[in-house]
Amino acid sequence: MRKIKFVVKDDNCEERLRYIPGYYFPSMFKIKKIELCTASQNMYPIPIKCSFEELNCNDEQRLQCRIEEFGEWGYECEDYPLCYIVQEIPTNIPAKPSDKIQERLYRYSQLVGGQYYDSWAHENGNEGTCEWFACEGEDEIISKKFAELRKCKRGEIVQVIRDEYLTLGIIEDYCNDGCYNMWIWNEHKECSREKISSSRILYGHYMDHELHAFDDKIRNELKKKLIENNTICELRVFCRNEREPKYPFDIYTAAKYFYPSFSLAKAAIPDLVKEYATKEWLNVYRYVIYTLAQNKEISDMNKDAEDIAVYLPDGSLWIRTGTKGVIRKGEVYEYIDGANNVHRCMIENDSRNDDICDHLILNCDYTHGWSHITEIMPCTFPVSEPYVDALKSKLDRYDEVERGELKAIRGVPYEVESKYDEDMSDYLYIPASFSGLKYDMFFDCNAAYRKNMHPMWFYVAHPVGDKTVLLPITVSSDITLMWEEYEHLMYDLSVTEGLIDFIIFNLQDIMTLADYQCPPEYFLWNMMKMANLSNLTLENEECNDL
Repeated sequence: MRKIKFVVKDDNCEERLRYIPGYYFPSMFKIKKIELCTASQNMYPIPIKCSFEELNCNDEQRLQCRIEEFGEWGYECEDYPLCYIVQEIPTNIPAKPSDKIQERLYRYSQLVGGQYYDSWAHENGNEGTCEWFACEGEDEIISKKFAELRKCKRGEIVQVIRDEYLTLGIIEDYCNDGCYNMWIWNEHKECSREKISSSRILYGHYMDHELHAFDDKIRNELKKKLIENNTICELRVFCRNEREPKYPFDIYTAAKYFYPSFSLAKAAIPDLVKEYATKEWLNVYRYVIYTLAQNKEISDMNKDAEDIAVYLPDGSLWIRTGTKGVIRKGEVYEYIDGANNVHRCMIENDSRNDDICDHLILNCDYTHGWSHITEIMPCTFPVSEPYVDALKSKLDRYDEVERGELKAIRGVPYEVESKYDEDMSDYLYIPASFSGLKYDMFFDCNAAYRKNMHPMWFYVAHPVGDKTVLLPITVSSDITLMWEEYEHLMYDLSVTEGLIDFIIFNLQDIMTLADYQCPPEYFLWNMMKMANLSNLTLENEECNDL
């Protein structure tokens, strides 16, 4: 049953709504059995026919029973129709044959699609307009069923049921009104963009085993239309900040250009290279083409773009999404972080199929991380050989830790004498052979300084006569020996042995280890050895001179 609403006009031509209380009139279900015409089953669009129509009363249970009877009858007779279309139509009021309140699509006895029309209106001359609306609470059940139906995804190939034929289409996006914006293969055997109700779409397993007319040519034409008409190519010119000609330096977007296709964006790059070559105040870092979906929210260009191509300042292609075998393990590149700062990095693993690179970010923090392949660039400035060797040494240590060859040892592996009675299992043992220093060291790895209420310190195992003592030294840029009896050894440790430089270069990692914010294995591979400190210092000086 449906409620009727009249819109009438008075003498002042002001519209007012007037309901007729308690006045209802019925609607009915029209069941259509849709079958394929056998004349051309392997060529889209395929003609269809409505083998019969049946009017059923407005009773959900009776309708469902009738649909199930059709399914059982088709199974017994091995005569499966393509589908059943059920339309709810108004009665007792003038209406067009195409007028309907709702439409459902059944495959066998299963509901696979449906759409409600917000209202149906009939113009009745000068008397006004009458509209159909559902009675309160009447359609909640079927509306919930519609909402739970499967939603087709963008780019999915489906079958579309038109009034006279069956054809193929590709989904562009879903509308909140129960329809899809999509491209279909029409009766003129060409692609056209239309809005199709979900009650006219067959998808997935409902058709694959029955119809084999999925022409690759039609599929390719639909996919081509989807890409060409629903994406835009954005070409960005990134320039380097001249104020900081050293690592790390920053880049910025100097210009944006938009093109309807990737080929046009690519063709524009040679002209841009010539144009920007004349602008001496601009130092082009790279050109990037992003292929973007117009109906998709973009938060991160490198993650949300459908395709990315990066070109060097001379206009030559550097890398593209999906490229294999370009980024190599153990080679030094530049890494662009989220703030458009450029750092050097050494690749940990070869680039994978998911366009993600594992790498070591070699900035002042010396941390490990990962990046999108399009955020990697060849080095702008030359990298010295000693610096590369230092990085490879660090990468080798990481591999040793990962393979379990370099294990973290807690506690003291030999007899020592100490001023403080502490549980040395809270300290990580670093042998002299590993650090490059003359003496073994022990670093807090379990918040021992908080447990024992003393400053954060580490121990140096120093021989004194025929014994070995643990000298507590504070963790800071201004290290202090906390055992006055051996204070005379401090100069030799800090200056001659380079302890101060070692602590300064590894200060952040030592403090992080003490607060147990990183595992000991991470500290082992991330720690800078003494043999590499001079190389790093030399490299930093070279960068400052650039």
